[in-house]
Amino acid sequence: MRPGNRPPGRTRSLILAGLGVIVFAVIVAIPLMMRDIQDDPPITSGELWAAQVDGGAALVYVTREERSKSVPIFTESHSSRYEPYSRFELVVRRIPSGAVIATAPLGDLKDAGDGKAPDIIGIVGDVVWLWHDGLEARSLHDLAVKATTATLAGTGAESASDVLPNERKGYAVAPDPPRLVAHGRDARFYTIDATASSVEPMDPATLPPTTLSTRVEDRMQFLIPPGQARVVTHPYNAMQRSFLTSDGYWYALLSDSDAGLSDVARVEDPFEQLDFCSKAKFPSEAQVGVRATVRMFYRGPKSGAGSVPDDTVYNT
Repeated sequence: MRPGNRPPGRTRSLILAGLGVIVFAVIVAIPLMMRDIQDDPPITSGELWAAQVDGGAALVYVTREERSKSVPIFTESHSSRYEPYSRFELVVRRIPSGAVIATAPLGDLKDAGDGKAPDIIGIVGDVVWLWHDGLEARSLHDLAVKATTATLAGTGAESASDVLPNERKGYAVAPDPPRLVAHGRDARFYTIDATASSVEPMDPATLPPTTLSTRVEDRMQFLIPPGQARVVTHPYNAMQRSFLTSDGYWYALLSDSDAGLSDVARVEDPFEQLDFCSKAKFPSEAQVGVRATVRMFYRGPKSGAGSVPDDTVYNT
C-alpha cells in the first residue's frame, strides 16, 4: 500500500457515514419544512341550529379553525414559507350537557371568502342540509352523507334535478312542514327530499306569504327556517364567538334557569336611534325605534351562585 492511501474499507465507512448524516438531516428537515400549526382555535362559522336527535335536543353548527402550513421553497435566504388556510368541521352536540354526538371534517380552504365556506342551509327532520362546495345532506345521527348534488342529478336529460342551483342562495328551508326548496336555473321552484333522493316541482304560492313583497316568486327570499338561531347568536356577536374557547370548555347559551340570574334593569340612557332596514324580517311598529335599553348580568357555567357576574347582556 502506498503512503497516504486509506484502506478501501475505511473509505467505504466514511462514505456510508457521510450518507447517513445526509439522510438524517433530510429526515429532520422535512418535518420542519412541512409544519402544520394552529394559528387560532376553532370558532363557530355561520349560525347555530336547534334540532332533535334521538328524541333529545341538540345543537348543530360549523366551526372554522385558522391554521398555517409551511411549504418548501428553495432560495438563498429561505427554505420554506407559511401559507394560511381555514379548516372546517360540522358538529352536533347534545344540550344542555354539551356532549358531542357526531363530528365530520368539511375540508380545508385557502380562501374561504365569497361564499366558499361551508354553510348550514337548515334542518329537515333528521337531516341537516348544507352548502359544501355544492348541495349536501347529512344524517344528524352520525353525519353520514345521505344526498349530494351528484346523487340528485339523475341520469335522464329531462331530470328536474339537472336544473338545481349552482349557488348557496338558490336554496332555503321552508317551515310548516319543514322542507328544502330550491329556485331552479329554469326559474321554476322545487322541493328536495334527501331520503327519497327526489326533486319535485312545487308552486311558490304554497310558501308562507310575506309583507315585504307581493310577488309569490319572492317568498323564498324571506323564509325563516325552523331551528335557526336568533340574531344575538350571530357569529359576529361576541356571545357566539366565545361559544367555543381555547381552554377546552363548552359554553352553552343562556337557559331558562340562567335567565333568572338577575333582574332586568332599565338603563337610564337608552342606545341611540336605530336605522331600520327596508327588508327587515320583523315588524318595526312604524319604525318607532329604541324605546328603552335594559341590561341583565350573567355568570359563566363555572361560577357559583354567589360569585361576581362575568358580563352584562344589553337588549333594546
